[in-house]
Amino acid sequence: MMPDPSRDVRVELRRLVEAITQSLIETSGVELAEQLRREGKEPTKVAESLRSSMLTQFRKHQQSQLKQAKEAYENKSASLHTARNTLPGTPADWRALLDRILHQHAEVGDLVTIQFRDLTKLPDEEIASLLLRLKELGLSEDGEKQV
Repeated sequence: MMPDPSRDVRVELRRLVEAITQSLIETSGVELAEQLRREGKEPTKVAESLRSSMLTQFRKHQQSQLKQAKEAYENKSASLHTARNTLPGTPADWRALLDRILHQHAEVGDLVTIQFRDLTKLPDEEIASLLLRLKELGLSEDGEKQV
């Protein structure tokens, strides 16, 4: 039997969770405890198990987000390091190049100057990062915007 392509399982699952949630909201704690006891379960143990399960899932989700952020940071850091090695010459050359680009592209120069105020006090890493971002935008020192 082929699955129905018009069905969105995620939507159905979300609706089911919403229905269960609504049912739990509308049912008093006393009613829930009585129902659990009728099923032969101890309400405090069920509550603790649920709490533990939710905490475990929450921590897994947090760790997953942390891992993704760390991987993104490491990838960006590696690409900046690689790209930095493609910059010409020394940090002094980078500053001169940045100065030429900013003078040739006045609209960008104004924004960068507004953001950083005094470019002469920026660390070499920031200069390299700015040059790389300008390169990503297609700005070069020849006065033309590259496509």
